[in-house]
Amino acid sequence: KPKGRYNVGVATRAGVTVRCGDHSSLGEFFELHCTTAGYQGFPVFSSDYFDYVWKLFGTRGKACVFVASQNGVPVAAIFNTIVGGRMYYGWGGMSRLPEHRKLMANYILHLTAMGWAREHACTHYDLVGLNDFKEKIARDEICWPEPQRKYYGTFANLRRKLADRSWSSPRTRRAVVGIARRLGLRRRMPY
Repeated sequence: KPKGRYNVGVATRAGVTVRCGDHSSLGEFFELHCTTAGYQGFPVFSSDYFDYVWKLFGTRGKACVFVASQNGVPVAAIFNTIVGGRMYYGWGGMSRLPEHRKLMANYILHLTAMGWAREHACTHYDLVGLNDFKEKIARDEICWPEPQRKYYGTFANLRRKLADRSWSSPRTRRAVVGIARRLGLRRRMPY
């Protein structure tokens, strides 16, 4: 989108450079990831977990740590993996310093990651979810396949609880199936 392209230009003019790191870049990534987790309040895997993911994917050329720097100082990083023909945005982090937040480094990070994915024969770059930032980058929104809709999308938590409840109780399962059949939804139900 135009705002996303503008922010890539802001990062470029500010002198932000992106490098495709290797296993040695995991430390920089992990530090930035923990900074973001502390600010946003989400749980963090241990650094051993990221080492394990690197051993699974990175040694085969199916993972990359992208680190954005300004004047040699890391300001943002993402850790992406390739599965099949898709590159998935896995984890990310950025510096919370005011002068680093203005750099718009995440935009140029994802643009570089998309180029790297294309070089490695990927057909899609999956941002895994949607928020304001991702909407400025994403070109297409893809709906989840029917069997996975109970776990993603609108009312995901409610659908997941209903599905789990209906399959754990035969009486409830029969009621759900009967109602769906009467409404003509049985074939479209994701569970």
